[in-house]
Amino acid sequence: MLAALALAGHAVAAQAAGYTFSLIELPGDGYTMATTINAAGQVIGSGGPDGSAQHPRLWLGGVTSTLALPPASTANAQGINNAGQIVGALTGPGSNSQATLWIGANATNLALPQMSSSIARAINDAGDIVGDSTFGGGLSNATLWRNGAVIVLPGIGGQARAINNAGQIAGIYAVTEAGSNGPTVVTYQAARWDNYVLSSLGGPNSQAYDINDAGVVVGEMFSSEGYIRPVRWDGTVATDLGTLAGEFAAAFGINNVGQIVGSGLKASIFDPASTFEQRAFLWDGPSIIDLTSLLDSETLSAGWVLESANDINDQGWIVGSAYNTLTDARRGFVLAPVPEPETWAMLLAGLGLIGAIARRRVTVV
Repeated sequence: MLAALALAGHAVAAQAAGYTFSLIELPGDGYTMATTINAAGQVIGSGGPDGSAQHPRLWLGGVTSTLALPPASTANAQGINNAGQIVGALTGPGSNSQATLWIGANATNLALPQMSSSIARAINDAGDIVGDSTFGGGLSNATLWRNGAVIVLPGIGGQARAINNAGQIAGIYAVTEAGSNGPTVVTYQAARWDNYVLSSLGGPNSQAYDINDAGVVVGEMFSSEGYIRPVRWDGTVATDLGTLAGEFAAAFGINNVGQIVGSGLKASIFDPASTFEQRAFLWDGPSIIDLTSLLDSETLSAGWVLESANDINDQGWIVGSAYNTLTDARRGFVLAPVPEPETWAMLLAGLGLIGAIARRRVTVV
């Protein structure tokens, strides 16, 4: 109980900043990147001695787990559901990537023998997995793994990047024209699959990265001026979320509350003094917020800026990539919202709830 009370006091004291900020570290000062977070606060990404390393990791609190890999293999972890099941791709020596499911210490190869390469990108709470696969040397195919079946979804050149708990899928497909050697890709468009039926979300060039349980999709779309804009789609209606003063930005994640995260340029490309700095953002309506502006003065003085926000869970925890302007280091980060004081007062009124909160509000390091 004393530990829980101490944690509560710390959170209230830090409320002015609105968030607690934690870096994801590895022994030996290695590179880390945070990709996705689930409702339990489990974070997946990669980490290793340098930025080229592909060592898939799972972080929870101060505990780091490395996903099972055969000898001389590399892998990347792409998605995690609320049961802690993880999907991604594994590449062995002399072979192409193969879609993989990790449950605990067990890794399962999802690829069919006839697939020349494949990757699993997301998994929902029912265990449905989406990604893409290639047969021979052709274009990729948006692919669904469900109840032991492998289903190739409509849409040439497709990639399925996200699936919600209703089974709706978001991603991209290729717009092609006939060529002498087969279809030639003209552009890619954001797509949603409902009951295996493909719907284009429009735009001369667009991409979808995530979908929430209400079917709202987020991603990016080229504007009429040729700039990349962060977009949310309600049905087929696209809404431009705005940018961080620059012309280029993209939305990468959305939760079931409707909060959206992504990354964009801090300044205009037409500004002679622009250094093309990239910043993570949060959209909570009606405009986007530079997440670096939420960091405390000590963290800013230490050189840290937040470059990309890659995912947000329903509790509002944000994960992404941070960069240190003083040391040139890159680390995964977690931003966790601090509860309002009245929320803590209600929790402290019942000792039975204190322990639950202490267990839930772990600090990811």
